[in-house]
Amino acid sequence: DKCNQRIRQLEAQIKELTQPEPSPKRKAEPPTRMKNGDSVWPAQDRHNPFKGVAFRPPSNPAGWGPKYTHAGHTLSISCIALHPNTATVATASDDHSWKLWSVPGGELIMSG
Repeated sequence: DKCNQRIRQLEAQIKELTQPEPSPKRKAEPPTRMKNGDSVWPAQDRHNPFKGVAFRPPSNPAGWGPKYTHAGHTLSISCIALHPNTATVATASDDHSWKLWSVPGGELIMSG
């Protein structure tokens, strides 16, 4: 009795494992590498949940402006990166320098 029950359980497991997996509805494009190889672009056929959604225009865009400004580089900033775990920002400039800043105070941590 127990043997027959165990045989049925094993047969059900085998049947479940040997069934082919359902194929996806559409084949997603593989992610493509950027030219420098650093990052991966998302696939082009991803669903955009905001497509077709109408957003309100900003209430007063003329009143928008920078909250803080820092004079740290002698030329324009070409790259900005936020650290994911600490309150720091790294900037790189066309003057061939980089700087690490604290956020939100803007104190210079280190530069090179």
